[in-house]
Amino acid sequence: MTRPAVLHWQAPPHARPRVVARRTGRQAQGIAPGGPLDQCSAQTCNSLLQQDHQLPVLEWDMTELHLTCLQPCQVVIGGAPRQVLVQGQPALRYHTLSLQPGMSVTLGPACGGVVGYVAVRGGIGECGDRRLACLSAIAPLTRDYRRPPWHTWAAAWAPPAGTLRCLPGPEWGEQWRPFLKGPYQVSANRDRRGIRLTGVTIPPSLSCDIVSGPTVDGAVQMTPHGPIILHRDRGTIGGYARPWILIPTDLNIATQLPTNTPLTFTLL
Repeated sequence: MTRPAVLHWQAPPHARPRVVARRTGRQAQGIAPGGPLDQCSAQTCNSLLQQDHQLPVLEWDMTELHLTCLQPCQVVIGGAPRQVLVQGQPALRYHTLSLQPGMSVTLGPACGGVVGYVAVRGGIGECGDRRLACLSAIAPLTRDYRRPPWHTWAAAWAPPAGTLRCLPGPEWGEQWRPFLKGPYQVSANRDRRGIRLTGVTIPPSLSCDIVSGPTVDGAVQMTPHGPIILHRDRGTIGGYARPWILIPTDLNIATQLPTNTPLTFTLL
C-alpha cells in the first residue's frame, strides 16, 4: 500500500537532499554499507522519536532546506548547527517537533558543520517530486523528547580539536608514524565516497606497492595525491596503503569538519 506523503522539501540543487539508510551484508557483492555520513547525529534523531535508530533519514549538505508539512507528523532536526524556524518562530534542534498540515519549517545554512538530518516518526522514504512518505503508521508521541547534540554530551571523551583518533590499519608500520602529525587540511574535494586531505605528499613507493584488499569505513587510504578518509559509499576494494583507520566516533567528527579545517591523527 502506498502511504501518503507527509513532507515536501525545497532546496538549492547543490544541497543534494537524499534519504539514506544503512545496508549491511552486501560488501561481498561490491556494495558498501552506505547510510548517514554522520551516523551518531542521525541515530540520535531517530532515538529521540523513540524508534529504531537505523531507520532512514533525510540527509542534505550545508545549504538551507525548506519543508512543508502535508500530513500530521513528528520530526527531529539534527546534524550541523543551523537556525531552525517553524512557522517563522525559532525552534530547537534535537527536539521533537509536532507538525500539522500547512506548517512550514525553514532550516538555515550550516554554521560550523557540513551535513544535516531530518528524522520522521515512523521512518521516511522518497515518493517522488521532492516528497517524503512515512514508512509505517505509528502512534504519535505523547510528550516531547529533547537532547543536546551528541558531540556536546560526549565532550568528556572527545579528542582535542583538530585531532582524529585511529587504530593501526593493514599496512601500518613505523615508516608511517611521521605522517600521523601531518599537518593536513580538509579539502573541498569530498563526497559520500571520501574526504580528501591536503598538506602532505605521500611517496608512491609507500602508497602503491601493495596488493589490493578490502576497505572499511574510516580507513585512511594513502594515495600519491594525498590521503583520503574513506566514507560510507566508498569502494569495497582499494589498491593503496591503509596505515590507519579512524575509530567510528571520529569518522562522524570528520564528516562535520568544514573545508580548510587543519587536522592531525593520533594512534590509540
